[in-house]
Amino acid sequence: MLTINLNSPRGNAFALISQAQAFAKQLDYSDTQITRLVTDMKSSDYEHLLSVFRSHFAGFCELVHEEYER
Repeated sequence: MLTINLNSPRGNAFALISQAQAFAKQLDYSDTQITRLVTDMKSSDYEHLLSVFRSHFAGFCELVHEEYER
């Protein structure tokens, strides 16, 4: 299982959308399903984006809030 620290650069909205697209392709989502997923992720605020991501990929990826050192 992949873990993404939301306080790191991988936790920004653009990175999460990119990761969601990659997971969706691995899971054989159709192009239409991927478009709908991304549209839903972008349709509201960051918390909504996280909720959509978790609803689709909780079994593959854990999103955590940990201190991030640069």
